[in-house]
Order: sequence, then structure tokens, then C-alpha cells
Amino acid sequence: MNLFNKNKPGMIDNLLNIKQNPELFQSFTQLQNEITVDFNTKVIAITSIEKDNLSAAFAKAFAQTFAMNKSNALIIDANLYNPCLKGLLNQKQDNAEFKDGLDVQKLIVDKSVDAICLNKHVYPPEVYKAGTIQNIINDNENKYEHFIILVPELKEHKELVLLSDIVNAVVLISQRNITKRKDIYNAIAYCAENKLPLAKTVVIK
Repeated sequence: MNLFNKNKPGMIDNLLNIKQNPELFQSFTQLQNEITVDFNTKVIAITSIEKDNLSAAFAKAFAQTFAMNKSNALIIDANLYNPCLKGLLNQKQDNAEFKDGLDVQKLIVDKSVDAICLNKHVYPPEVYKAGTIQNIINDNENKYEHFIILVPELKEHKELVLLSDIVNAVVLISQRNITKRKDIYNAIAYCAENKLPLAKTVVIK
């Protein structure tokens, strides 16, 4: 269990300020190194237990750290119930296209991290079952060393299991004093029961 101890105001803003925060950068780098040692990290799923915008901020910061460590990563926002990533992106260049009948919008973040945001106006489970995410990975596997997939929060939605064949590691995000202990245990148990490769449970306070 990793603890990102950030007691300053603006928790999400702090997570996004990787370049201005050496301590936070070191924490993310250490997390990457730990996961890399224990898992094949081509595809990493990041999901919150109940707070989607926090996991989106974490995913962006995580991808930025990959870029700063000279490793290319593509974020795929597959949280179709509550897509938060797009609102956190800046310096964006939009290229809309259609894949498998789905509106896909590619954006460039900070000139070093790329993201693909899936349109939420579809029935979410069908995106997973139709192999849309796998197709995106296949189309881009020669360009990126890592793929970071944002998955809907586990307390209400269970699409993560539909990605079990392609995800190499799962990172669970929770928030101290807000996420209930039983919900953390239930999320961990869900990953174990479905043989999902849980890499880390990250507590942010």
C-alpha cells in the first residue's frame, strides 16, 4: 500500500504538479519501479474505489512521470460513466475519429503525454466487449511502451473484469478519511476473485 501524503489544499492540483514537486515525482517514479519489477506493465488499469476525478488526476500525473523518465505512455479514458480526464488536459490538439462506431478524441498533453478520450454516449459495457480498447492498443503498440487505462470506479461499476485478458497490472486509488475500509477490502477481494493483477492500492490524503 502506497501513501501519497499531500495535506495541502487542492489535492488534484497537487497531483498534477509533478514537475514542480520533486517529492511527488519521486513517489510516482518509485511506484513505477515497483510495478515494473513485479509485473509486465504494458497495460496498466487505474481505477478509484469511489472518486473518479481523483483517479483521472492520478493517471495523468502517472503518465507524465513516465514521460519525464523517458518512457512513452498513452492514457485511454475508458470511464464512460464519468469521464474526467478531458477536463484535466491542457495544450490540447483535437483529432476526432471513429473507431468501431465510437467517437474517439485524441489530445496532446503538455507536449509529452498523449491521451485518447472515448465518447460517453454509448453503452459502456459494449465498448469493453467489442474490443475497442484492445484495438486502440493494437493500433498504437509500436509507438507507446505503456498504456494507462482509466476504468470506472469499482464501488458502482464492474467493467474492470471485462479487461482481464489485456490488463497486466491494476492500481486502486482511495482517499483517506473518505473511502471506507470495507470498500477497500471489497475492491481488493473483487480483484482477487476475478484474478485481476492488483499491483498497488494507493491511499491519497
